[in-house]
Amino acid sequence: MNSDSLLFPWIATCVAVGIALAQYVVAPLGATLFLISLALLLIIAFSQIRREWLSALTLSSFFFIVGFLRAQLGDLSLLPQSLIEWSKSLSCHLQDFLRDTNMNSDTTSLLEAMMLGIRDNLTAETRELYRSAGVSHVLALSGLHLGILFGLFNFWLQHMLVSRWRYLIGCMGIIMIWCYALLTAFPTSLCRASLMMTLLVIGQMRLVGNNAWHTLGLAAFLILMIVPTSLFDIGFQLSFTAVAGILLFYGPLCTIWQPKSSVMRWCWSLALVGIAAQLGVFPLLLYWFHTFNIVSIFIGPFVVVMTTSILYATLLMLPLHLIGAGGLLCKLIEMFVAIQHGLLAFVSHISWGRVENVSLLPGSLLLLYMALLCLLPTLHALRKPVNQPRIYRVAMFFRTWPYLLAVLILLLAVIFL
Repeated sequence: MNSDSLLFPWIATCVAVGIALAQYVVAPLGATLFLISLALLLIIAFSQIRREWLSALTLSSFFFIVGFLRAQLGDLSLLPQSLIEWSKSLSCHLQDFLRDTNMNSDTTSLLEAMMLGIRDNLTAETRELYRSAGVSHVLALSGLHLGILFGLFNFWLQHMLVSRWRYLIGCMGIIMIWCYALLTAFPTSLCRASLMMTLLVIGQMRLVGNNAWHTLGLAAFLILMIVPTSLFDIGFQLSFTAVAGILLFYGPLCTIWQPKSSVMRWCWSLALVGIAAQLGVFPLLLYWFHTFNIVSIFIGPFVVVMTTSILYATLLMLPLHLIGAGGLLCKLIEMFVAIQHGLLAFVSHISWGRVENVSLLPGSLLLLYMALLCLLPTLHALRKPVNQPRIYRVAMFFRTWPYLLAVLILLLAVIFL
């Protein structure tokens, strides 16, 4: 990962620091505008000087003050109220359509939560089941659901990148993404995911550089500039740390071992995506909710596979139900939901896998993320060697002892401090 790939994430970080500081420091608007103008002039002046650290410092200061100013101006609403009301009515019609399928109430309420973000009909037992198993994010509309529903189209888009029709296909994909957001009444979490997915599609169309870190940083920057208070939203924090975890850990985990079977390779990739995302979010889960289910790291991939099966079966069932031929799929969906609930009930009773009553300070949260970063060299050392004896991998693993020692020291600091 070179420094260029971290430009937008760094800009978004500077804006976020400015927004956070604005909660504790109040500065006159005129003084803030003066500082922004001064920083912009310094950027222009130092761009002619071949001192990268000086240019980076002024650029960081500029976006830090931009974030500080933006936090003082309040949130923006880019959607007219009439569109939001129309979107809610569409969501209600689709909810009524799901109820007409005559599936049991548990399945219908779960589909309403997964596809429309309507959780009012979920029973307290279902909420507690997902919470205790550590997979409550499945019940909230997020990038996971959008990625599953858009996954097949995205797979097709990647194979059409060399075609002259890729711009038309990409625009169709963007329209589909925001039509789904329209059907769900534009929840904040899905709008955030839709923006990130839109930037990803634009990158795949080769209109801009297809760099995942740029996409992540640019999405964070745009969201913070539109709604600065998103920085303090737990969903915003979990979304971006989950994606950052995937970008950091998925590649090294993939190189450790790959099954030969294509089906097993697909299942293994899904599992690794879930594990990488959990590595990215578990410090925040400990910080905000003071609890974490270790078993969720391992059952999370299975839940993703089951959720994918449920959503794809539902998409296939809806048009068939219009012609009265969706009965078999309804039974299949009910079976998938029953299997998933049975697994979660089993996991929720595993007491040894649950870490509870943990109180983390912001400094401890930072130490945990530093420990995760120190773990990366060890994961890279475990990658499957090419034309090298197996002992080579073991030797490379032991050469990373300074990083493992740093991980141990940081974890001990979190425990005792």
